[in-house]
Amino acid sequence: GGGGGGGGGGGGGGGGGGEPLFVTAGLAYLVTLVWLASRFLERIFLLPMDRLVKASTAVAGGEYAPSLELPGVHEFTRVGTEFGAMCKGLREGRLLRRFVSSDAVQDASESGTAGFEPGGERRPVAILFSHIREFAGLTAGRPPDQVFTWLNQYFSAMEAPIRAHKGAIDKFIGDAVMAVFHELPGQAPAARRAWEAACGMRRALRNLNLRRQGLGHPPLTTGLGLAAGEAVSGRIGSRHRRLDFTVIGDTVNLAARLEALRDRAPAEAVILDQATAVAIGLTGRGHPLGDLAIKGKARPVQVLACPPETTA
Repeated sequence: GGGGGGGGGGGGGGGGGGEPLFVTAGLAYLVTLVWLASRFLERIFLLPMDRLVKASTAVAGGEYAPSLELPGVHEFTRVGTEFGAMCKGLREGRLLRRFVSSDAVQDASESGTAGFEPGGERRPVAILFSHIREFAGLTAGRPPDQVFTWLNQYFSAMEAPIRAHKGAIDKFIGDAVMAVFHELPGQAPAARRAWEAACGMRRALRNLNLRRQGLGHPPLTTGLGLAAGEAVSGRIGSRHRRLDFTVIGDTVNLAARLEALRDRAPAEAVILDQATAVAIGLTGRGHPLGDLAIKGKARPVQVLACPPETTA
């Protein structure tokens, strides 16, 4: 009888030992399920999100991926397609900025398609004209590709100081550059920034001529005309066809006429009218060219030729 009880006790002990094993197996099964689920969720959600974050960071840095493949559910595939379309638009916009002035881009973004109508507004500006002297004679008989190379080198050298002082290149006209400086919040007056840009352009031209000298090319000399005042800034052209964003008016004409007086001024001088010189702070400085009759002006204009080293 005692032996039977002992056997029963032993059987009870064996049953108790099986329960921990069953619990352990169950926990292992649950852990495996959780791990598999996490791997599944990682593939479905985390990996696509990680790729999307990395691609967005690249776009913020100016790198536009040609496409973005997002693994996972159908919704992520759609996100990848839309993201690729957005990058395509950004790439095209960046390319267009190389052919369109920054003022035109800003006007288009602020106006929207509803604002694409001819028209403009009067705004205070400073206009800077730069023109290569005797460029036709310098390039006579030279291959067209060399002429283009010279022009591109010159324009690149002139662009840097213009942009450094918050100016915008309105257009290239042959071998001439027209730059416009608007009044900007928190910035120096437009006339002052245009003057600083003109001085920077003189320094840039010296450096360019040093490189040209090393290549055996003749130096370039330029005229610089600067005028400040009001002008009409806006869109001109056909309502249903091509529009051009530009600046027109008396101040633009005056800057161009002043630059045309380059043969009367020292080689590196910046030519400006007396009113602009006063606005910059150059009163009584520079070389007076006298009161000159300027086409488009009812009265003679006091004209100065100021070396770029002149400080206000």
